[in-house]
Amino acid sequence: MSTHRLEALTDGIFAIAMTLLVLNLDVPDVPLETAASAVPAFLLSNWPQFTNYAVAFFVLAGFWTVHHKQFHSIRHVTGPLLWLNILALLFVALVPFTTSLSGDYHPILLSAVIFDVNFLIIGIIYLVQWLYVSGNPERFLHASVDGHRIVQAKRRLLVLPLAATAALAISVIIAPGLNGFGYLIIPILLAALRR
Repeated sequence: MSTHRLEALTDGIFAIAMTLLVLNLDVPDVPLETAASAVPAFLLSNWPQFTNYAVAFFVLAGFWTVHHKQFHSIRHVTGPLLWLNILALLFVALVPFTTSLSGDYHPILLSAVIFDVNFLIIGIIYLVQWLYVSGNPERFLHASVDGHRIVQAKRRLLVLPLAATAALAISVIIAPGLNGFGYLIIPILLAALRR
């Protein structure tokens, strides 16, 4: 199977999931007379929803970029690769729900754990997917993909699972509502890998 159909499906699911994230953000329902003070207070009190929206949006964008780069290197799709990708998309489509749950119940540990585990699972699936295709490069990868690129991709694919693990640790050790800070290591790790 060509990669184009799977890429189109993946693009569509990522676009929908990323768009649905904004539906978790409420607009305050306050009278116009009190809006000048009520709207800023509402926005401040709903910081977890805005934080989770931003984290989820950028992490999904990172996963989409990973997928795009992977499939730029892959020549064709086999059954196992197809189903690994569909499994990843199952969890991508779940992100708007886990984001809403974590934002609405930010002080509750379980909601933060579900949010972070969802990202951890997606990251692990994309890593396994790359290990599957790079384990047989002659069969799956374009000739231009050399050993150095394969190793670099494996290292980069560890970044998102590490960030999700850091977020989980922050949730458990410090506070569930602060788990978004775990994802701040993503640009740091990616910059370190570019050296």
